[in-house]
Amino acid sequence: METSHGKFHHPYEPYSIQLEFMQKLYKTIDDGNVGIFESPTGTGKSLSLICAALTWLRDHERRTFFGELHQDDESLDWLEQAAKKTQQEQLLDTRKEVEEKLRSIRVKAAKEQSKHERTKKVVRTTSPSQIAFN
Repeated sequence: METSHGKFHHPYEPYSIQLEFMQKLYKTIDDGNVGIFESPTGTGKSLSLICAALTWLRDHERRTFFGELHQDDESLDWLEQAAKKTQQEQLLDTRKEVEEKLRSIRVKAAKEQSKHERTKKVVRTTSPSQIAFN
């Protein structure tokens, strides 16, 4: 599978050694293989690894959740294609549930943070004898 972004969303113009590193890493992950990679000190291995892996994850998610056909999918009969479509719909439903739970947690955390900040202001701006308990 070819990457969706030729420069792997690298924040800078990648050097040729970084680009080659990212291409090989992407292909290794995409093929389901295990790889051992090395590169000289200071060549941007960490950033290249992160960029290639995240690009692969984005591409994989797009293929999985949004139904892009793999080369093997064209040979599936209609029943297998229907089963795959059902599986994709279930994955999307699960993902929506998880995103809703995360949104709920974020809202709750924001409210708690806001409450904590208000309490901190009251404590900072008043002396102990002036604190009123509600």
